[in-house]
Amino acid sequence: MKLAQAGCDVSVVACGATLDALNAHGLRLIEKDATHAVKVAASADPTDLGPQDLVVAVKAPAMADVAAHIAPLLNEQTTVLTVRNGMPWWFCDGLGEAFPGRRVSSVDPHGAIAAAIPAGRTVGCVVHASCFTESPGVIRHRQGMGLILGEANGKPGPRAEALVSLFAKAGFDATLSPQIQRGVWFKLWGNMTMNPISTITALQRTAFCRTISCAASAPSSKRWR
Repeated sequence: MKLAQAGCDVSVVACGATLDALNAHGLRLIEKDATHAVKVAASADPTDLGPQDLVVAVKAPAMADVAAHIAPLLNEQTTVLTVRNGMPWWFCDGLGEAFPGRRVSSVDPHGAIAAAIPAGRTVGCVVHASCFTESPGVIRHRQGMGLILGEANGKPGPRAEALVSLFAKAGFDATLSPQIQRGVWFKLWGNMTMNPISTITALQRTAFCRTISCAASAPSSKRWR
C-alpha cells in the first residue's frame, strides 16, 4: 500500500477471497479513522504478473509454497525482500567464513527455499510495526513504522541502501543494518521473552511494559501489593 502511494507499480499474488477483494476494491489500508485504497494488479498465477524489480516475501509458514512458484517473478535484477519474524533460511550466510552454506534445517529442511531464493539476491527486513488483516484485502495498522534492512549475505552494497531510501520515501522509518542477522536475533529474542507475558497478562506489550516500569519506580513496601 505505502509503496503504491509513493508511485510504485504494485502487484499481488493472492487467491480465494483475498483475490476477489483485491480485484473488486483494490488493496485497502485502515490507519486510525482513515481508509485508503489503491488499485493493484492481482492474480493467483505469478506468470500473469511477470518479472518484478522487488518481490516482498511472506512469513515462514507459506515460504515453501512461495519458493516453489516464485520463478516467474524473478529475473537477473530482481531483489527478494524477506519480511518475517523468526529465523530465516539465509541466517548463516552473513555470519562470517565459518557459517556460509550452512542451512537452518528447521526452517528449510531440504534446501528448496535456498535453492529458489539464494542469499545473494535477498535483502532481509525486520519489522517494528503492528498490523493485521481485518478482512480479505483489508489491512489495519495499529502502531509503528519501523523497518531495519540489510543484505542477507552480510556484504554491504547499494541495493539495500536504495531500498532504505525507497521505504523512507514511502513513509517508513527505515534504517540500514550492516549485519541484519543482529536485528533478526534481537526481534526473535524480544518475541520469545515478551509475547508469553503479554499472553498471560492479556495486555499489549506497551501496556505491560508501562505497568512494570511504574511498579519498579514505586516504594518497595507498596511495589507488589
